[in-house]
Amino acid sequence: MQVVPVVMPGHFRPVGTTRISPTTSTCWRHRSGWATKEQVAKAVVARYPELRAYLIHDRKWKERFHENKFDAVALGMMATI
Repeated sequence: MQVVPVVMPGHFRPVGTTRISPTTSTCWRHRSGWATKEQVAKAVVARYPELRAYLIHDRKWKERFHENKFDAVALGMMATI
């Protein structure tokens, strides 16, 4: 992981950020660098059961919409370690 300082415009306070490749994050979440969004969502639901309501929907676009949210949650879980 590479830490890059970021300067906020007008504030001049550096904020540390980290760059993580998608393969690295899916490898951490699912032990496979090629996990699908559905597999990542199921792994997040295993950790946070209250998110189960967002797992299955009647429309394909709703599933993709929420799978992107699950990706963000999983990335946040990785960043807190």
